[in-house]
Amino acid sequence: MLLCLLWSATAGAQTNVRAWHADGQTWIVWEDAAPQPFTYEVYRSSSPISDLGTATFVGRLFYLDWVGARLRIADQNATWRIPDGSSGTYVIAADEGVFVYTPHEAVSEYFAVVKEGETAVGPDNTAGPVAQTTDPVQCHWQLHSETPSGKPFDLYAHWTDGREDPDSGRTDYPVMGSRFTNGTGNIFAIMGTPPDKADDPLPAVLAMHGGGPIGSFADFGDRFSQLLQIDTVVPDGLFVSLDDNIFVYQELAPDYFTVYPETTRWYGYIESFNRFEIPAGPPADDAVVVNYTLRRIAFITDWLIDEMNVDPMRVSLLGFSGGGGGAGFMTRWMPEKYSAAILPRSAAHGNDQGVGALHAGQQGAEPADQHAGRYRPHGLVLADDARERRRTAVHAHRRGDRGPARNVGGQGAGL
Repeated sequence: MLLCLLWSATAGAQTNVRAWHADGQTWIVWEDAAPQPFTYEVYRSSSPISDLGTATFVGRLFYLDWVGARLRIADQNATWRIPDGSSGTYVIAADEGVFVYTPHEAVSEYFAVVKEGETAVGPDNTAGPVAQTTDPVQCHWQLHSETPSGKPFDLYAHWTDGREDPDSGRTDYPVMGSRFTNGTGNIFAIMGTPPDKADDPLPAVLAMHGGGPIGSFADFGDRFSQLLQIDTVVPDGLFVSLDDNIFVYQELAPDYFTVYPETTRWYGYIESFNRFEIPAGPPADDAVVVNYTLRRIAFITDWLIDEMNVDPMRVSLLGFSGGGGGAGFMTRWMPEKYSAAILPRSAAHGNDQGVGALHAGQQGAEPADQHAGRYRPHGLVLADDARERRRTAVHAHRRGDRGPARNVGGQGAGL
């Protein structure tokens, strides 16, 4: 199924903003009304918000973030499912969006949601106070589906705590993105039919896809011919297929831009990377690539151990192509966490320090602080091949236009 969602001018401005807290995170939901903005912005404050000048900017989302577009690789009608604050589940409607905030302390706060470029706030786009906790963050079931050949899977999600300081996270939930990815959802699939929780802990295989920006959790099942020989059923265990994609703003042609899924090469990106802007050029030589994605994999591993009865002594990694590079990064960073790593057709390019090249043409990465999982790049830019925007362009617009878009999608299939 081609993931090709067109920008629409028929939905948009925030109204009926609500916010509640559950499972260690605050869930901010709003309804849309025309015209739809390019992005929504979220603010917080310790007191009622009547002026954004007195509030703190929390984060910003693209349309594809707030509707859960990555879910639609599996189900074209899917939307986010989130806890409702009363031990139940709230399903985001087709005309709603959601932003998820991770508090670092147990305080009550107010929240506001505004369209990009607007500053007006009032009863319709503010909510609070919300009493917040630092309870453990959970992953949340999203949907059940099958691959075309009938292989079942369940999709789960958790939401990024993105901060300016990558080391400011909670002990139970580290910072997993820059401040420009705060509040975004991350998905992973548990393939097959998991066995009932037994007294004995289960083995697990965590799979990391390749395929660049067209790769996804769907690669392990039916997608690529090279992967059809990989059995996604672990006898009396779990096969977990991870997803490495974030939505970024990129140049499509001289007068058009696109919001497009891009990988982090299963590692991360520089602290200052702004996915809402096209990079003016390479970052400084002393910029630091933070291991945001590796932190996310570590969290999912721990969650599987704690919540899915996975045996911490029997967790292995499987990385195909670019995912092989990621598995190599992960086992070098946390060798004690995984029992094995299988890297078929790994695309990682080593340098004389043994560190895989994070991007094409980057051969000068040097280890900075291996315990912190950081490396100093020489010219790393997250979107290093912006001229080659093939396959799944998702939203395209003429520069400066916030109206309807043309379809620029090409090939590329999901489940």
